[in-house]
Amino acid sequence: MHDGIKKSADIGDIKRLKYTFVDSLDVDPTFEEYLDDYNYCADKGLFERHKDLTPFSDRKADWNDDYWQKIKRDLLKNFSRERLDHMRKVALVVLADKVERLKRERQQNRQPAPPPKVSQPPAAVRPASPPPPPLKSKAQQQQEELEAAKRQLEKENAEAERQQKSQQQEVYRKQQENLQRKEDEDSQLKKAPGIASKIVIGIVAVGAVVALVKEIIIPLLLEP
Repeated sequence: MHDGIKKSADIGDIKRLKYTFVDSLDVDPTFEEYLDDYNYCADKGLFERHKDLTPFSDRKADWNDDYWQKIKRDLLKNFSRERLDHMRKVALVVLADKVERLKRERQQNRQPAPPPKVSQPPAAVRPASPPPPPLKSKAQQQQEELEAAKRQLEKENAEAERQQKSQQQEVYRKQQENLQRKEDEDSQLKKAPGIASKIVIGIVAVGAVVALVKEIIIPLLLEP
C-alpha cells in the first residue's frame, strides 16, 4: 500500500485521493499496485452517489481514447464506485500495450535470479569501468507517470474552461447586439410621431397661407 494514499485517507483528504485514483489507471492499468489502496479507502468516504453523465458502453468497440478521456473527466465530477470499476475494465482495453508490458516485467521479477557464473580470474587486471548510472526505481517511474498524467488532465480541464468562457462571451456579445438593435428600433419609433406632427403642422400652415391669399390679398389687388 502506498504511504501517501494511506496518509491522505487517514486525514480525510478526499480531494487528493480522487486525483490519485483518477490518474492511477494511467500509471497501472492492471490496478494491481492500487488494489490494497482501493480497498482501504473504500470505507473512508471516498465514493459519492453515482450520477449519470457519459453513458457507460459495454461494447469494447466503443472503448477508445476519446471514450476513456470522457469517463475520466466524469470521474472527477462524480467519483462513484460504479464509474471507477467501469474504468478498470476499459483501461485493460484502451491501455492494452501497457498492460502487457507490466505483466512481462512482473513475470520477470518473480523469476529467481540465475546463479552467478564461476569464471577464471583474468590474466591481467583491467582498469575498472565506471559504474552505470543508477536505474530509476519502480516507485519513481510510477510517480513520474502519475505526475505526467495529472498535468495532462489539468491541461484538458483548462482547455475546457477556456472554451466554456469563450462560448459565454459569444452569448453575451449577441445579447448586447440584440439589445442595441432593439433600442435603435424603439428610438426610431419614438421619432416617427414627431416627424408626422411636423408634417401636419406644415400642411396646415400652407393651407392657412393659401386661404389668406384668396380671401384678402387677391381681392385687394382686384379693386379698381
